[in-house]
Amino acid sequence: GGLMSVTGERDDLPGGGPQKVGVAVADLFTGLYATVAILAALRHRDATGQGQIIDMALLDTQLAMLANLGSNYLCSGKVPGRMGNAHQNIVPYQTFEASDGHLILAVGNDRQFTKFCEIAGRPAWAIDPRFATNAERVRHRAVLVPLLE
Repeated sequence: GGLMSVTGERDDLPGGGPQKVGVAVADLFTGLYATVAILAALRHRDATGQGQIIDMALLDTQLAMLANLGSNYLCSGKVPGRMGNAHQNIVPYQTFEASDGHLILAVGNDRQFTKFCEIAGRPAWAIDPRFATNAERVRHRAVLVPLLE
């Protein structure tokens, strides 16, 4: 379904290759989707007296899990690759090494980025045109990430 093609170290790093996810996420997601389908079928039965057919497949679920990457491909024509612990569409959203281990910095929107910059003592980053919006941060990932490191 493509999950391993986007799981693992970044494509541009030596020694990287596809990796399986640490748990059977396609199986687990399919179970969750089945639960939702069963509940919807029961609700439909209660409302109409009619039963429903439920059909689940691991491949279908795995493709659904990758919806944002599929959307990226349809919008850009670029096949998504592995990004390691970085997010494909949000910057910063990845692991960073700290003096006492690692942390994940997940800044989900521009307002959060502005607040993060204030707290980090780098308010100028928030008004830098290269970093002021998430789209620009994604475009300038190679500049911003080393500054954050």
